[in-house]
Amino acid sequence: CKGDGIDPRWLSCHIDDKDIHDIGRFLNRILGIAPETQNRLFELFVNILDLLVQKARIEGNLDTGIIDLKANVIKLKGTPK
Repeated sequence: CKGDGIDPRWLSCHIDDKDIHDIGRFLNRILGIAPETQNRLFELFVNILDLLVQKARIEGNLDTGIIDLKANVIKLKGTPK
């Protein structure tokens, strides 16, 4: 986990399991670094997120949440249960 020109003592490669899905913590932590680096990290984050959403959509695993269905006419097939 060494970066060019970065003191390796300031880098950490380990993410605790309890923090692995804590996006809010990640976003708050990047606020403490230089704006240029923030922008690059956030751009990387968004690109990875977009790829994961596309993959989930292709595989049929994307949960889009609640969707409003709009129609002019609704006809029931059979008796409601």
